[in-house]
Amino acid sequence: MSLPITLQKQIDEALYAIQEHPKSDLDPFHRLVIYQFFASLSGLKGRIARIHLSVMAAHRVLHLYDVLPEEHGYPTMPRLMISTAEQLLSHLSEGLTEQQLNELATGIMIEVGYGPEAQPIEVHTHTAMGLARLAQEMNDLTGEMPTSLYYHAWCAFLAAKSALDEALGWDVFRNAVIDASTSNSDLKWIGDTAKWAAIAYAGGEWTEFEEQDPSDFSPQGNWNYSSTIVRSKRKEFWEWWCSEVIPTAWRYSA
Repeated sequence: MSLPITLQKQIDEALYAIQEHPKSDLDPFHRLVIYQFFASLSGLKGRIARIHLSVMAAHRVLHLYDVLPEEHGYPTMPRLMISTAEQLLSHLSEGLTEQQLNELATGIMIEVGYGPEAQPIEVHTHTAMGLARLAQEMNDLTGEMPTSLYYHAWCAFLAAKSALDEALGWDVFRNAVIDASTSNSDLKWIGDTAKWAAIAYAGGEWTEFEEQDPSDFSPQGNWNYSSTIVRSKRKEFWEWWCSEVIPTAWRYSA
């Protein structure tokens, strides 16, 4: 199935932008243009496409979360968030209305287990909306900082969280001021699934601080994102996202 001329042009422009970017990055503006194209589709087609974009990107980096020590994270949460997004997508593809999907988001019940290894696990039940709120609390309370040794593993968590948020219809770009000069670093903590997945996938070269703050839960240091291998991995992710993920999302929505 061929792509619409407008979408193909946007993909070509995004690929060119990646080639020209000094860090082989894809800026928010080009992603926003693509999201806006899908949002312009009739009915729920755009929402279906957007969820596919998010779920595929989150899946791509899910395994990277596993490097996070269990005591630092929530081992089942990223997979649970992605599978919940897939549940919502499945129901949406069956022809539910927007209102029915929102009702479903407060009706799907998900069990989440807590408890350190070798201790009894306490199980709590959440709705899809409740799971998204829980993930936000986890990020606010225990999320890894950009200087942490485990920051990129946490970005895989953020990718899964964003995939669920976007499946629920939340758009982080909705109130953001974005133009052709806006970089990913300009948005700091504002990020779509693709941004967090790209950070996780590309990784970096880490140098530990000589002095560590005893109050920090994780080792802290500086990340170098300018090395050839990191730029190459970043370029690989974004070219995959443009060349494979976007066309796949279109096919599912058409």
